Order: sequence, then C-alpha cells, then structure tokens
Amino acid sequence: MVAQMSLGMAARGGAAGAAGRGPMGAMVPQAWVGKLGNAQRIGRGDLVQGDNNNAGRAASGLANLAKVLGPTVGALAALPKVAHALSNRFLEAQRNLAQYNGTIATSLARLEVGRIGRDIRSGGMTAGTTRELADSTNRLEESLQPIGNLTTNIKHVFADALNEAAIFLLNGVNTIVNPVAEALFEQEKPKPAEFQLFLDNRRNEWLDEQKKKREPALNLNRPNGN
Repeated sequence: MVAQMSLGMAARGGAAGAAGRGPMGAMVPQAWVGKLGNAQRIGRGDLVQGDNNNAGRAASGLANLAKVLGPTVGALAALPKVAHALSNRFLEAQRNLAQYNGTIATSLARLEVGRIGRDIRSGGMTAGTTRELADSTNRLEESLQPIGNLTTNIKHVFADALNEAAIFLLNGVNTIVNPVAEALFEQEKPKPAEFQLFLDNRRNEWLDEQKKKREPALNLNRPNGN
C-alpha cells in the first residue's frame, strides 16, 4: 500500500516536473518511477513470502500439537481399562484374607453380587443382537463348510502323497543301510515269545501299582476300617 502511494505521488510529481523542465526533466521522474516499481514488486514478494512462512509455522505448530495430543488421547482412552485391571489384581490379592476378615468378605461379596446384576442387565440388553449375530454366524459357517471340506481334502491328499514319496525314498535307502548296518554291528533281534512275556510282566506291574493306590481309599469307605 505504501509502495503504491509512493508510486502515485512520484508519477504526479514527475509529470509536473516534466512539463516545466522539458525532456531532461522528464527522465528523472521516469527513473524514480522505475525504482518505485521495483520496490513495489519487492514489497509484494516479501508479503507473499511472509504469508508462506506464517502458513508453514502454523502447519508445523498443528503437527506438533497432534504429536502431543495423540499419545495423550490414547492414554486417556486406555486409562479405564488399566485402572480396572489394576483394581481386580489388588482385590484378588486380598481374596485369600476374606476367610479371616468379615469386612473383606462382605466387600468382595457385594462386588460379586454387583457383577451378577450387571451381567443380568447386559444379557437382557444384548440378547436380541446376540441372537441375530449367532444366526448369521451359523449361516456363515454353513456356507464355509464346503470350501473348508474341499481345502481339507486337498491338504490330506497332498500330505498323503508326501508320505508315500518319503516311504518310497526311505525304502530305497534302507535297502542300502540295513545290509551295511548288519555287517558293521552285531544285532540281536528279540524273539516274539520273549517280547510278549516282557509286555505281560510290565502290564502286571502296572496293575499292582494301581491296586496299591486304590487300597487306602477302599479302607476309608469300609465301616470301622473292616
């Protein structure tokens, strides 16, 4: 604004001077007009640059504010959950003392009664949506079952093919390994009768151990220990 007023005044003064001093006199005002025009352009550039700097500082300030408020809002949102978990932890630590102190026992009993009442109210307020969600979930599982059966069968067929390939490979390797192992190491193969006798002995030992464990309970159930 100042540059425009200066430019206007210089233009008027230059015109008057040019009328009184001739061609040479007109050159001086024109030079001043050029300088004032440059000053005006520079002033406008400074204003635009100043606006850009202000906008940048404002955006930076908002970004810093968001950085500060973001964790604060998150902490405030998590505060009830943290407080509830901490309270329950402290109350559970006192539960073993309820058998020795009436005040603690009464307080914990009121807490449990309040929780039961809240559960009853929540059940009544959410029964309708729970029914709808359960019905839609049931229909969804019905729709997913054919796809699940198909993928399961594909996985089973793939695993079975891997097993057969592994068996074929190992059988080929064993045809080489078994003769080498028998030639290098002395092996004693158990006889079927001896092995069956070993299994029978182990079974009898286990049955005797179970019988000894049950005998104290049987004696307690008998009248007068007879």
